[in-house]
Amino acid sequence: MLSKMFLKHRCNKPGNRSATRLIENNRSEKIHWLTQRFLPMSLSERRKYVNALLKIFLKSLLVYNPYFSLFYNPLSEPSEPQVTSKPYYNYIHQVSLLLDVMPRSRVRLLIGDEVGLGKTVEAIRIIKYLISTGQIRKVLIIAPKMLIKQWLYHDIKDLLYSPKHIRRITRKNIDQIRSTIDIEFTTPIIYLASTDLVKRGSIDKHSKGVYKPYYDFISSIEWDLVVIDEAHQLGFTKPRSSLRTKRISPICMNAKHLILLSATPSRGTHEDMLGRILLIYPEFRDKIRNISRDESLRSVLYRFLSDYAVFRRTKEYVNNLEDKQVFTKLYSFMALIELGDKYRLYEDLNLVVSKILKFLDKKTTGLLKAIVLKRAVSSPLAFLKTINKVLSEENRREVREISVFLNDSIVERNVDELIENIFRSMAREIPREEREEVCRLIGEFEDIYKEGDPGFKALAHLLYNVVNNPKQIPKELVGDYVVFSEYRDTVEYVYNKLIEFFTSHNFKLDEKIKRSIIEKTVETYRDKRYVLERLKKYVDLLNNSIDILINEVNKKAIFIVKLSSQNQDIVHLIPDLIDSLNELLKTNILKILISTDIASEGLNLYHFNIVVNYDIPWSPVRREQRIGRVHRLRQKRECTVLDFVRKTYVDLEFYRKLVLKLLNMVEQRISSKPLEGVFELFVVKKSEFQEEYLQIMESDIASALCKVYEDYYIHGKDVSELMESVVRELSDKLRKYRDLVENLTSSHTDISTKQYVYELTGCRNHEHFTDTLYKVYSSLVGGPRTEVSKMLRQIYERVVHEDEKQCLDPNLVLLVKDSSVEKGYLGLVNFVVDGNVKYSTPILFLYKNNQWEIKKGVELIEWIFDGLSKGIIEFIKIDLSNVKNDEREFEKLVNSYTSRINLLFYQRFGRKGLEIKNHYLSDLIEKALRDFKKIEPVIQNLFIRVIGVQSINEYSDYIRSLPDDLKNRMEKESIEYIKELFENRSCNVLEVNIGIYKPYDLMVECIEGNEKVKYMIEVKSHLKRVFVAELTPSETELAEKNPDNYIVCNVAGLENPNKYEWIVYCDKYSRIEKEIVVKTREEKIAKLFFSLQ
Repeated sequence: MLSKMFLKHRCNKPGNRSATRLIENNRSEKIHWLTQRFLPMSLSERRKYVNALLKIFLKSLLVYNPYFSLFYNPLSEPSEPQVTSKPYYNYIHQVSLLLDVMPRSRVRLLIGDEVGLGKTVEAIRIIKYLISTGQIRKVLIIAPKMLIKQWLYHDIKDLLYSPKHIRRITRKNIDQIRSTIDIEFTTPIIYLASTDLVKRGSIDKHSKGVYKPYYDFISSIEWDLVVIDEAHQLGFTKPRSSLRTKRISPICMNAKHLILLSATPSRGTHEDMLGRILLIYPEFRDKIRNISRDESLRSVLYRFLSDYAVFRRTKEYVNNLEDKQVFTKLYSFMALIELGDKYRLYEDLNLVVSKILKFLDKKTTGLLKAIVLKRAVSSPLAFLKTINKVLSEENRREVREISVFLNDSIVERNVDELIENIFRSMAREIPREEREEVCRLIGEFEDIYKEGDPGFKALAHLLYNVVNNPKQIPKELVGDYVVFSEYRDTVEYVYNKLIEFFTSHNFKLDEKIKRSIIEKTVETYRDKRYVLERLKKYVDLLNNSIDILINEVNKKAIFIVKLSSQNQDIVHLIPDLIDSLNELLKTNILKILISTDIASEGLNLYHFNIVVNYDIPWSPVRREQRIGRVHRLRQKRECTVLDFVRKTYVDLEFYRKLVLKLLNMVEQRISSKPLEGVFELFVVKKSEFQEEYLQIMESDIASALCKVYEDYYIHGKDVSELMESVVRELSDKLRKYRDLVENLTSSHTDISTKQYVYELTGCRNHEHFTDTLYKVYSSLVGGPRTEVSKMLRQIYERVVHEDEKQCLDPNLVLLVKDSSVEKGYLGLVNFVVDGNVKYSTPILFLYKNNQWEIKKGVELIEWIFDGLSKGIIEFIKIDLSNVKNDEREFEKLVNSYTSRINLLFYQRFGRKGLEIKNHYLSDLIEKALRDFKKIEPVIQNLFIRVIGVQSINEYSDYIRSLPDDLKNRMEKESIEYIKELFENRSCNVLEVNIGIYKPYDLMVECIEGNEKVKYMIEVKSHLKRVFVAELTPSETELAEKNPDNYIVCNVAGLENPNKYEWIVYCDKYSRIEKEIVVKTREEKIAKLFFSLQ
């Protein structure tokens, strides 16, 4: 039996470039000399090679390509892709940040993206990358206590799950951790610790003794990476640093790598921003003081650091990057609460407050005054009772000096105690008339609170309309609500009054559904498999924190939950609660969360879409954080923030005149933006003609309002004049921060960033990645499209687990049925810095239409599987002999591509240094740029040659276009070459018909066993790589009569002068795929298809 015959380039051993040989096959015992040929691959064989190639690619892509690495867990055993409990999306701004990290020897940066852009996920991506590349083992994550569980049970659980490698430092396990520290760092370990725990050590005392050595332990470790979540809590605005800042700053400075996370990374002063920059670059210390005093130096430094060490991306920027509305619209409304006949009562309260402020010690800080005023406005009854308690004490105690180092958690948990101490310090100064007025007001406010104060009534009726009559209210107010208050007692009051309100309006509490939701939530929590201790505690807390109300008539349901410092341990369970609720109740549900600012940081509340500030936070930072809980990634609905403002004269005037004037500042460019944009510490300013975002620090607003109260109620000054003065003062402050506004926002255009990401990853966006993954999934696994992490996992299992030992044949060639493709090379390239692999990608170079085309990463995978599914690409094994420069040319192409990538890095980072023409800062910039290194390519042990062939459809037109003299030359050279091949196999050539018309070109006699067999050979030659041929009518007639003795040899690629690179395919006519075309009754022609399968 005669078989096909191919030639192929093969590397036998290192250093031996190529060898000319024919591949052995023993399918026929009769014609053994011609059975040494190319064997077409079976479907199973081809699949093995596809799997082997994809296996090699995945090992690189899962670690280094951000689109794949999002789902890769380097801490699992073995390291492999992980299925996530919820969908994750590869956002371009997150992908570009990870790519920005790769060419650095040190990763030290501040991620200051707006709230809701996924800073936690960005940090986890970087952690995974640094672990995967062997750059870190000792990792410390410091976050507020409320966010530790959010890290553990959500994003880490989904993206980096490994209980063996993740430890939470607590009071109970600190001693055990210290005893095992020497052996634990043999493998990567991630420690998580709360911000307030880290700052305490054995030298600090509490009421029952000394603290355990938390700080002692943490500060003794040379951390490879430190991550600080909510980094704005490290403040640098005061003359003397807080204990938190004092203790944590050295930990940051001493770590090799550092990531600071904060949506509001500055409190509005240059000292604060520069203090944070000093954490990133401690080597700036000698010059930082002079920089803080010099506006021009600050501006230059900020401009350099933007997008190099400080990353600030906005929602608008992300929408532009993704070419779609990732973030929905955000509406902002001021809800003026009409007080009706209660107006005079609230004015009396304001008058009492203003008088009390006057009696405070002159040393009392503006912040403490602001706390008093906020408490009075937010919770009048609780405030008045606190004052009355102090004034009615018979024996007044000595009061210690009130600490000015306050934070939001202290104010929320202990505000009454704090106010008691403030008033004890000046109680003797308050005259009897004010004391009597306090008692009167308490009585009147108690009556109001029994029926519901005007603010509560407005909220209750609004929520009632949302669930029962949504068409009767503006569409912007229809949705699920998060109601924020700064105070725990206000949360309790609103929660209890809402239940009372709805039960009086045809809703009933449903304990059965409530128990089912709690059970399912606890089961979900148990499935997370981190900590099961005190499970009953969580059940009890949930029982006391949630309620379900059902209207049996219209089948409407209300889910209501409260959060404060009393039940803060269940904060991280809120997303699970909502998931359980949605699964169990299919009816229309109004979801209401009432919370203090316990829930304003880090929590993902995209299940809700409306934020109500029941009492306005005077900290714009806090207001932005609240909004960011709902207006964030994964939010599908339009969002609204609703600020409740009681319509007392000063309140109304302050918010209307001050806030609205601020809205229209900065040359009227942000008037169309939602209110939350006003209070940004960084302003997006991409060009002179585009709009800006603005933010103000807390103390400015608080002090301004305190002054307005005092001057209006006590001194009788005109409110309008007071407002004009406040606006002028704040405007001057804002102009002072203009360089912060202009220079610390993203300077990269969305177009340049998209091109940068595409050049490195071969991927345009997440949809491109998902579509490509599905093509692979449908080819290898089959079945309908499913969630991304599941498809990747099943692909991985099919490729890696099912065929562990499969490897690539060294004779493998990729054949492309595309006449525009002449040649190409497929390989795997590592990119190194100082000998360490920083990036790796499979890459393909195609010489197409007289120029080189590059495909890498995702687009390469897509190209391969598109080609396989359409029959354009085939894996074959052939000899391409005497090819001496293939790998050398591949190396040259890789070097050229590497130069392009280094240029991209330079344009993003290196050029920034050259653009700075400031001698004083030049050495600082040089120090910062030392982290950025050029990458060098290292070609891996994978090299596959690519050859192109002309498609069947192109054959007829092409063959007719060739001139006769060229056809004659091709005929002669190809016949002589086939003659040579048969002679080399000991066949006798009986006849050669060059230039002579006969229905065959050669007649040979070959020995089969003990017999001599004659074969007629027709040679078809092609200039290009063509695998089709056409026989004349006489050739067809002879072949039809002698199908087993008529051989057709297809010789392709004669345009190459090196005959050893021609592709020769010989087979019996009987075995060749063909199509018989009937010309006339007497004439038939055979069109032959030399299939490679």
